[in-house]
Amino acid sequence: MVDYTNDLNQAYKKSDYKYISNYIEEDSKVAKHMKKMVESKAKNKYSNPQIYDISKDKDKLQIILTKKVNNNKIQSKYSIKYNKDTKDFKIIEYSDI
Repeated sequence: MVDYTNDLNQAYKKSDYKYISNYIEEDSKVAKHMKKMVESKAKNKYSNPQIYDISKDKDKLQIILTKKVNNNKIQSKYSIKYNKDTKDFKIIEYSDI
């Protein structure tokens, strides 16, 4: 999630979704939403990502991540499809809580 957060900062800085596309399930609601967000010229900057909670349900992980966005602390909930063989993950759902 640290790599994703760093790449998310690059995506916002360059207004280019390609920096985070490998982390997100293709053609999902999350993909459409994040593409719109990073290409909107918003100047979000994320820092200090820390996993607050994690739970597992078969091949899905639920992660609560605490991070700072523009110096405000927020929590986000991610639903992640995880491949234990390749250790790759795809974000399939996301919401700020």
